[in-house]
Amino acid sequence: GMGGFGGFGMGGMNPMMGGMGMGMMGGMASPNERAFMTALQASGINSSELTLLLPQVLVQNILVPRGIMAEIAQRSGAKIDLGAESPPGMRQVTLSGAMVANALASLFLQEKVIQFQQMGGSMAERRRAAVAASPQGALGRPR
Repeated sequence: GMGGFGGFGMGGMNPMMGGMGMGMMGGMASPNERAFMTALQASGINSSELTLLLPQVLVQNILVPRGIMAEIAQRSGAKIDLGAESPPGMRQVTLSGAMVANALASLFLQEKVIQFQQMGGSMAERRRAAVAASPQGALGRPR
C-alpha cells in the first residue's frame, strides 16, 4: 500500500515539474515574459516615493551647497526633491524612483546624518563631517 502511494506521488509530480521547466525555459515563454515585464514597468510598480525628515541645518549648510545631495542622487539613481521645513528644524526630503534606488539614497543620507550627529557642536566640526567623502570613512574610525 505505502509503496504504491509513494509511486503515485512521484508520478504526479514529474509531469507538473516537467511542465514548469518547459514554461520557464522554453522559447514559448520568452515573449510572454517580455510582455509581462513591459506591462509591469508601464504600471509604475517599479517606481516609488519615500519621504525622509533630515535636519534643516545639515541640508541647507552641508548637503546642498557641497554637492553631496547631487552626488547621492547620482550614485543611487533616485531623484531627490526638497520639501517644506516641517516640523521646524527638519526638512522633508522626497526620494523617487525604483525602490532599490530610494533605499540606497536613504542609506547614504542616513550615513551623512550619523556623521553630522557624531561631530555635533560647532560649524567647523560639521564641515569636517561633510568633507568625509566615503561612508566607510565614518564607519572605519574608532569612536
